[in-house]
Amino acid sequence: MSAFDVDTEHQDRAIRKYNGVDYPRYIFYGIPLNEEGLHFMSLVKKYLNKRTYTYRRRWRGKGSYRHSCPPEDADSFVVYIDEKDST
Repeated sequence: MSAFDVDTEHQDRAIRKYNGVDYPRYIFYGIPLNEEGLHFMSLVKKYLNKRTYTYRRRWRGKGSYRHSCPPEDADSFVVYIDEKDST
């Protein structure tokens, strides 16, 4: 399985709309904005090691996958997980 195998239409769109970026920084992508996607996000929030990591959710729509859009225009989202500063 390659790093770019896709399971959803949202993931397929994300791959096609890379806009020249070699490796995006988000950990999870193409998450549909539906019951399944919202359940997934609730599990990320529940089980993420919050002492070490933070998360950011960014909304995606039909246009460029490189930029966020307002939540009311979104049909999917990506999740960034970042290490907290140790200071």
